Amino acid sequence: GSILATWQRGGWVGVDLFFVLSGFLVSSLLIKEGLRTGQISLTRFLTRRGFKIYPGFYVLLATSIVLGYLLGEPYTTRQMFGDLTFTQNYLGGRWAHTWSLAVEEHFYLMLPLCFLILARWRGDMVKGFHWIPMIFIVAAIGCLALRIGMGWKVHSYGRYNVHFQTQFRLDALLMGVLLAYVYHCRAELFRSSAKYSRWFALAGVVGLTPAFLFAVDEYFTIQTLGLTLFYVASALLVTAMLHRPLPTSRPVMFLAYIGQHSYSIYLWHLPLIFWGLPALASAIGGASVAANLLFCIVGCPLFGIAAAKAIEFPALRLRDRWFPRTGKAFELSGEPTRSALPIPEAV
Repeated sequence: GSILATWQRGGWVGVDLFFVLSGFLVSSLLIKEGLRTGQISLTRFLTRRGFKIYPGFYVLLATSIVLGYLLGEPYTTRQMFGDLTFTQNYLGGRWAHTWSLAVEEHFYLMLPLCFLILARWRGDMVKGFHWIPMIFIVAAIGCLALRIGMGWKVHSYGRYNVHFQTQFRLDALLMGVLLAYVYHCRAELFRSSAKYSRWFALAGVVGLTPAFLFAVDEYFTIQTLGLTLFYVASALLVTAMLHRPLPTSRPVMFLAYIGQHSYSIYLWHLPLIFWGLPALASAIGGASVAANLLFCIVGCPLFGIAAAKAIEFPALRLRDRWFPRTGKAFELSGEPTRSALPIPEAV
């Protein structure tokens, strides 16, 4: 019980790790293209992102509309507009967990535009990339100031105030962009830090620990400086993984397999819990902790994997046929690396 309570208290910090990793993966695509060709294709980038994100998400929304109607659960016009326009982190949506998808979508729109503006300003795409550290510093200070200001303004430490909206969380994604810049544009510096990889991993774990000790709803510090600490800790963990060769053990391959299907698992886990647990309780004649855990730990991932194979992966195959990627995402000095980030469908 205490273990589950601790995980429930701090498991949300995985979003910060996801933001950093997503920022790294997505910006790597753009940085590699810019380094190789001297330009980036905004149309290709947004189209490929759309094939990744929209099919699974809009199938979820359609399912929510149909089941909501059949079960008498209203899907309000405001929620529908928020979901369809990826503004659910401001307006609210049908499912609480998709706020992070809205933040990601805003990031996908802003990042390539920022790179194009920098390239035009500096007269060269690569010279524009060298402004990434300064942009991160400004964003990190700005987002932290906004989180602190919002907390003092409303005299409330409620999560909604500083947890979901893009202007409060963009710094975590830009931390991943900064890491991608060092990885691709400052390769020697990145390689020289390999000797500290174990310390990075340890510091990352320690840095995430406060999330499991203090409830985010109750502590102003967790929602302000804490969010900064958590994305820095997440970046340290990602850096440590990048320095480690990819193991070939079955547990690692299993985690990589889950990672390939993680988007669909993420999309469907909350609706499955919302609809599935009552149905399960009705089927077995009452709620059961063991049955509920089995449903969440095994049933939700299995359904997500099936959804990925039925919806997400066919869309990605069409994407790669019609809008092929122009090059490999992860290289150092022209040599493909064997990092511990085997997530080919993540980007």
